[in-house]
Amino acid sequence: MLRKLLIIIAALSLLFLLGCQSQHDVSNALPKDESPKPTATTELPKPTATTVETSFFKDSNKAINVPIDSVEGQGISEEEAAKLCVTVFGEKNEKTGFKYGYRRVGAVEFKGKYYYVMFRTWLVDDNHWSNIGYAMVSVNGDAVYDGVIDDAGNYYFVFQR
Repeated sequence: MLRKLLIIIAALSLLFLLGCQSQHDVSNALPKDESPKPTATTELPKPTATTVETSFFKDSNKAINVPIDSVEGQGISEEEAAKLCVTVFGEKNEKTGFKYGYRRVGAVEFKGKYYYVMFRTWLVDDNHWSNIGYAMVSVNGDAVYDGVIDDAGNYYFVFQR
């Protein structure tokens, strides 16, 4: 089950990346002299099939997709959300050295609050961008969550950073 899910996510990610017109490069998100230091670890616990089935895809963690104009102008901009991702997740992976990228791909409502859905990628061997997940950034800038997406396009909140 987990293997099938990972294959589906990888295939969807590849299709999505092929259709992207632009990618936020974190080197452009902040001026070089103001680059923040990561405040949280960039590694997630390795989920087991049981974790994925019982923790990630619970209805209590499910967000409601909303039009992007529902969140625009309500607080921080998508560029500021990308900068917040840099603050929380960092500019690059410490182990691999791969540079991170963050790009808004949607908006959701979760427990009465609006969030930007940020696509998290990394630049593999300075060759291609690869999906590493999603981040949910509250429009008021006070919360960042790791997120996942199911086969139907529903987003789920997993870990608060």
